Amino acid sequence: MYPQGHVVDDAYVDAHLPTQEAQLRLGAARLAEVLEATLGDPG
Repeated sequence: MYPQGHVVDDAYVDAHLPTQEAQLRLGAARLAEVLEATLGDPG
């Protein structure tokens, strides 16, 4: 996932953004499940 060298250019971002966004969504959903199980449903 890391680019060669230490520069993240636009091409790298364009190529990997969909994967990163999907991972963030998955992590957010998992966190929501943990919080709801721990604290209860806010509704």
